[in-house]
Amino acid sequence: MLDERNSNVKKNILLIILLVHLFSAKVEAQISRGITFKTIVFQDVFYQNPNLIIEKRINPKFSVEILGAIRNSGFSPPEPIMKGGGPIPQIIDCQGFTAGFSVRYFFLKKRTSPNSWYVSGVLRYNDLLFKNLRYGYDTKFNANRSGIEIGALFGRQFLLAKFITTEFYIGAGAFRQTTKEHYYSEAVEPMPDRKEMLMLFRPYLGWTVGFFIPW
Repeated sequence: MLDERNSNVKKNILLIILLVHLFSAKVEAQISRGITFKTIVFQDVFYQNPNLIIEKRINPKFSVEILGAIRNSGFSPPEPIMKGGGPIPQIIDCQGFTAGFSVRYFFLKKRTSPNSWYVSGVLRYNDLLFKNLRYGYDTKFNANRSGIEIGALFGRQFLLAKFITTEFYIGAGAFRQTTKEHYYSEAVEPMPDRKEMLMLFRPYLGWTVGFFIPW
C-alpha cells in the first residue's frame, strides 16, 4: 500500500513538472514569436513623415526591425551666408522615403520582453528630393540627397496593458550623403550642376508607440 502511494506521488510530481515545463515553453515561444507594429511619434507629429516599424522577435533576447517612412520634410541648408542666409539648417518640404533594418539585443533578467533595456544596430537608406530651393536672388535649384546611414541606439522599451508598447531611445550614427543639385534661373546664367559626397554625423532621439501581438 505504501509503495503504491509513493508511486502515485512520484507520478503526480512528474506530471506537475511536465506541465510547468510545457507552460514555460509555450510562454517562451509566444515571446519569441511576438510581433510589434509601431511608429516614431516625433516624425509623425512634428515632421509629417508617416512611418511604420515592424519588430519581429526571434527569441527572448533578440529581435529584428524593418522601417519604412514617407518623407514629406527634412533638414536642408539655408541660403549661403554670402548671399544673406544663415548657418542654421532649416526644416523644409521634400519628397522621398527612408527604408531601414535593425537588430536588437535585450538585457533580460526575466523573460519579460518587450519590457526591458536594449541596444540596437541600425542600417538605413534615405532618398530625399528638395524642390525650388533658392540660391541668392535670381537662381533656384533642386537638390537630391541620398545615402546610407549606420548607427547604434540605446533605449528602454515598456509593455503596457499586455499589448501596448512605448519606448525611448538615444544614439548616434554616420550618414554617407550624396548630394546632386540642379540650378536654374530665368534672369541670369545658372550655375552648373553640382555633385558632392559628405560623411555626416547623425544623432538619434526618439519615442515610439506600438501594438504588441504575442503570436
